[in-house]
Amino acid sequence: MERCQSCGREFAGNYCPQCGEPKQKQNVCPLCKGARLPQTKFCPQCGYEYPAPKQSAAEKTPLLFARAKLQKEIKIPQGITFLAYDAFYGCENLARAVLPESLTYLGKRAFAECASLKSVSLPSALTEIKAQTFLHCVALNEITLPDAIVSIGESAFEGCRALTAAVLPQNLRVLGREAFARCESLTEVTIFPKIAMIGGYAFNGCKRLTDIRFYGTRAQWEGIKKGKNIFSPARPAIHCTDETIEN
Repeated sequence: MERCQSCGREFAGNYCPQCGEPKQKQNVCPLCKGARLPQTKFCPQCGYEYPAPKQSAAEKTPLLFARAKLQKEIKIPQGITFLAYDAFYGCENLARAVLPESLTYLGKRAFAECASLKSVSLPSALTEIKAQTFLHCVALNEITLPDAIVSIGESAFEGCRALTAAVLPQNLRVLGREAFARCESLTEVTIFPKIAMIGGYAFNGCKRLTDIRFYGTRAQWEGIKKGKNIFSPARPAIHCTDETIEN
């Protein structure tokens, strides 16, 4: 691979695809055409400052992670498809995160313990929220879950004390154990009939939870596999399409 001395783009072949400079001119100054010395920032003949090498989205990502410890907002570049385990774990100053539509994998505990995080923009192609992804994000008060999500892992939103309402994805099949446990401000949850399993203690400690909006019949609700004490100690009303179940 060559690095273009005019625009900084890496390329293979005889011409830079971005600015058209031929390969044989890559070792000369683009301004005066004098010979360029290796590892120099300025042209020794005319003083031209060579452009800094351009980083790909993948090259920028580790830098974004490092800076997130200090930043209040982070925007992941388009083209990133994977965020690893603990990617932003413990970034206490981070208040807002925007994830690209290209992202298809969000690792376990990716935003756990981000105490200032208030909102996250999730990509529409995401199909899973892994265990503890937003664990103890105590300031999180706004999140839209894409309908493509089929699984929400154990303790994914546990301890998100500022969250007041949750609309679960229409295609969700599995809600993990303690997924929304100890979300103390949660008052209402919307659930769709494709769900097959609600793990034990899923809403444990949600003291203010009063209403479950279920877009299916009572028979469908009762057919869902449920773990122990999913609402303890709350006793929310289950509003089905054909009747309301009072607990």
